[in-house]
Amino acid sequence: MSFTEASKAGWALLKRNFGSILGAGIVSYIIVLGVLFGTGRVIVALAAQPIEPTSYWHSLSPAYKLCWLLGFVLSAWTPQLMTHAGAAWIALQETKGESVSTLGAVKAIVARLPSLIFLALLIGVPAFIGGLLLVIPGLIVSAIGVMIVPEMVIGCQKLGAGIRLGIRVGRKHAATTGLTLVLAGVGGGLLIVVLSSVALSSGVGSSLLFIGVLLLVGSLASAWVGAIVSAICIEHHRPSVANVSSYGHAS
Repeated sequence: MSFTEASKAGWALLKRNFGSILGAGIVSYIIVLGVLFGTGRVIVALAAQPIEPTSYWHSLSPAYKLCWLLGFVLSAWTPQLMTHAGAAWIALQETKGESVSTLGAVKAIVARLPSLIFLALLIGVPAFIGGLLLVIPGLIVSAIGVMIVPEMVIGCQKLGAGIRLGIRVGRKHAATTGLTLVLAGVGGGLLIVVLSSVALSSGVGSSLLFIGVLLLVGSLASAWVGAIVSAICIEHHRPSVANVSSYGHAS
């Protein structure tokens, strides 16, 4: 599919199921932000004195610094892939003529959560390293990797098969998914700036509000990307998708 075709199909899917897909995204980001907040509270509570970020970072051993970097990658990629899984489940259910809901999408996400966390590292680490080096390699990894989750869900594949098929489909549509990710990143960044500026100019500035803006924008961007990659995968599986077994039966 071309970018135009994928965008139209993805947008149509998102419009038809906006509440369910966005709801799955919001729940995904709330879960990850809750884990991050809880972890931060534990670290502060265990510290013998107030933590100064720069000094704390320099005091860490290389192993702990690596753990923090992996945690950063997980926090960035896990909610995105969770949202994509929810969007893919909704696309599959709709194609099969079955009902969809946010609760059903969340259940589908939870059923795949260990695989999604693993994939967040599998895709996120090379994408992060590639982004640090030359930007483009990181974008290529991301563009190919985002097709793995919808391939697992819509094709009802196990983890290994989903990775292999997702990479194959991702390579075929890398230009489309890459442009989608760029637009989502740029659009999301601009929206964060605009919403934050409006909030500050209205005298409503607070860290909690900023977290709320990040949650909303992240959910919207992930929902849009998830709808597009799901539309691509549905088109790829269209001849057989009506006969695919229920998502919940995949292991």
